[in-house]
Amino acid sequence: MSCTKITGYADIRYAHARRDISPAEQRIHDYMTAIPVTALFLVVILHWPAARNMVLDPASILAAPLRLKSQPLPVPQVLGIFAGVFLFSLIPYLEELYRGVRATRTKSG
Repeated sequence: MSCTKITGYADIRYAHARRDISPAEQRIHDYMTAIPVTALFLVVILHWPAARNMVLDPASILAAPLRLKSQPLPVPQVLGIFAGVFLFSLIPYLEELYRGVRATRTKSG
């Protein structure tokens, strides 16, 4: 069982005893858990030789100097990536943080 599954289970078990967790919220958690895993797999697929070397010969990766890309990503693409991360990751996390803080204040106040 992965760390994200264990963390998700513990989070839901803890929160469910304190407030109602809707099915929609559970689906959003599934989505938010899947995003980092999907991103990791995409990076591994797109850069397979480097990923393989990280496993088979990590010293060679650590010895290689960092360098800039010869052709950086276009600015609109970078802005699109940031917008996607903001809309689909950061906002749901902040919304859940807000609900958690509000629930804590309601119970203690």
